[in-house]
Amino acid sequence: MGLQAKRMPLGLLLGALLQGLWSTPSVWAQADRPLSLPKVDVTVTYRFDKMPYGGPQKLRITYAKGGELVRVDSFRWIEAKYPTASTIFDRAGDRLIRVQPERRAYTESSVGGSPNPGALISTDILFSRQGTDTVAHAPCTEWKVEAPGKPNDQDTACVTDDGIVLRLASKRPSVASLIAIDIHYGAPPDDLFVPPKNFTRERIP
Repeated sequence: MGLQAKRMPLGLLLGALLQGLWSTPSVWAQADRPLSLPKVDVTVTYRFDKMPYGGPQKLRITYAKGGELVRVDSFRWIEAKYPTASTIFDRAGDRLIRVQPERRAYTESSVGGSPNPGALISTDILFSRQGTDTVAHAPCTEWKVEAPGKPNDQDTACVTDDGIVLRLASKRPSVASLIAIDIHYGAPPDDLFVPPKNFTRERIP
């Protein structure tokens, strides 16, 4: 479900949001970059800005068990209460579930080598601290980000100390940005990470 890089903030979204980039332990330990996944159980709702027509306007990501259990819900409109598509990533249970609510169907496969869809920060991105800011009433560190060999000073990420990405932004008019509008800490319900019982399981083409 990934889009072309020009449609993704910092070249990471929407592909990174729905496909993810799994962080290695060595990256987590580095002090010169933010954590790639939240340490805490949290649900974050985001708004897209400058998203091309037809793309989602809202995203909700739920993290549990240190980012080993993730659900990503995309919404067609900012006011929508129900997602148009969902991805459930359960590394411990070795389950990758893609839910299509409008069809009342889902597919399920092994996680295998699939990257974590909740990791919004690529492991190969270079970071440099720029200061601090507050997004959705939460403090975060502002980082300048750039891909190796492609320096620019127009893309930034604001991330909390416990690894929650609150903003991915770009000054470039053709690149979409993502900003948190709501943060809810706490363990999510267990049934959030399984497909609805009345949905039909389909074979993966």
